[in-house]
Amino acid sequence: MKIKITATAAITEALKSANGKATSFAITAPADIYALANRAEAILDARGVANVNRTGATVTLIPAGPAAASYKYAAASTRIVLQRGSKDWYLIEAKRFDVFPRAKERFVICIGPKAAADIHATAFASILTIAAERDAA
Repeated sequence: MKIKITATAAITEALKSANGKATSFAITAPADIYALANRAEAILDARGVANVNRTGATVTLIPAGPAAASYKYAAASTRIVLQRGSKDWYLIEAKRFDVFPRAKERFVICIGPKAAADIHATAFASILTIAAERDAA
C-alpha cells in the first residue's frame, strides 16, 4: 500500500479496512494521518534536517492504550506507518494492533544517514559557536 496522505477517500478506506468496528482507541480519521505527518515534519525541522535529506524517512505511530485499570485485556487500535517521499508523505501501512491498559503512545521516526548527519551538524553547531566565542575572548 502506498497512499498519498492527501487522498482522503483512500485513507478512509484503508483505516476502515484495518480497524474493522474498532473506534475507541483506533486511528479512524484521515485528519489524524495528516496531523501525524505534520508532527514528523515539525520534529525534522526542529532538528535541522534538510528537506532533500528527509526522503525515505518513516514514522510509526501506535496510540496509547486505555488509561483505566478496569481494562483487563488489550484494546483494538491501529498501527500506522508513513514514509516520506521527495515532497510528500505516504501511508504505507495501516494495521489493527492491540494496545494494553496504560501503555504509552509509541511514536518513532527512522531516518537515513544524510538526515542523521544534518542532526549531528545542527547539534554541534551551537557547541562550536560557544567554543569559538570563548577562544576569541
